[in-house]
Amino acid sequence: MRQRTGDLGQELLNNFEQISARRQEWREIPEHKGLLRRDAELPYMPIPTTCGADGPYAVERLSANDLVAAAAVAVEGLMPPSETRYWLEPHHLVWVETEAHEAETGTILRALMIGMELKLASQAPHEVVFLDGSLTTPLISFQALDKSQDIPSFAT
Repeated sequence: MRQRTGDLGQELLNNFEQISARRQEWREIPEHKGLLRRDAELPYMPIPTTCGADGPYAVERLSANDLVAAAAVAVEGLMPPSETRYWLEPHHLVWVETEAHEAETGTILRALMIGMELKLASQAPHEVVFLDGSLTTPLISFQALDKSQDIPSFAT
């Protein structure tokens, strides 16, 4: 691996130099087609209202059983104070219980947390709602809920 670093470094440097040399040529193509504009030329767009939802979960393994918790919080605003506010305070959901020791507890809690995040996000009166993870994260996590008999009503 060390023997290849000198060659790889030179190859990367050559690639960067080629890009730098062709930069002006590549910029002229969209300029001639009228695709480049200054931001001052664009029409004014109002700033959308925003909120973000996120959450944690935890499993504390005790001697007799597990203490488990899952939560979600939705907080509004990327551009305070100019952005329109709908909530007086952040919205949240919390679930804390004791459970028997099970290997799937963490997986089920994660699915519960994601469900709470999505519930808060779906109820948000905002134009843009931020969630972390991918689009498939809830689908994958919700498969774990088939393993659980007692799912809190707010998570379904």
